[in-house]
Amino acid sequence: MKKKPFWQRLPVWRAGAGFWDFFRKFGINPVFFVLPAALSFLAAAADGISIGLLIPVVQGVVDRNFLFLFKKPVFRDILNALPSGITDNAAAIFAILIVLIFACAIIKNILTFSAGILTAYQVRGLANRTRKLIYDRYLRFGKMFFDRASFGHLHQVLTGYTQQISSELGSLQASLYSVFSLVVFLAIGFAISWQLMLFSMAIFPVLHYSTRT
Repeated sequence: MKKKPFWQRLPVWRAGAGFWDFFRKFGINPVFFVLPAALSFLAAAADGISIGLLIPVVQGVVDRNFLFLFKKPVFRDILNALPSGITDNAAAIFAILIVLIFACAIIKNILTFSAGILTAYQVRGLANRTRKLIYDRYLRFGKMFFDRASFGHLHQVLTGYTQQISSELGSLQASLYSVFSLVVFLAIGFAISWQLMLFSMAIFPVLHYSTRT
């Protein structure tokens, strides 16, 4: 018997192969997992941008001018592309920032809704395919099995358990969005002040466990 390459003996490879076999058996297209994950990432990025734009808005309102934006690489390119009559008006720049914040919030909601729709479609399809596999298995059993088995238990396996298994995919999209949001907010925090962010991360476990007791 030919020995498998070392990478195929790794636990990560075996786990991935197991998931691939599971997807193939139940007729699940992995694209339906990649696409919601990508939409969740873009939604988290849009949410982070909307939160990050609040910082120059507050700073500009406090300083009563937005000239500091011309020192920021991204904002400088955007403002230079606008007519000089707008960039010279603090109120106009303030309005542009507010519009960008609301636009990012709307985009985030659209992306989150789209990811939820795709996940719900995949969850429904997985539940239906699982029920068909179980029902086909039921048809192969003899009369003695159904005489001994409980009808309520068989019905629960066919409907309730399959729905519970499939619903776990529904929580996947929410979990991915939470993870991506955490990464985006950490990136924003380090961009603002990495010293303060490290200090916050150091005292967070202490505050978390102290509030639970």
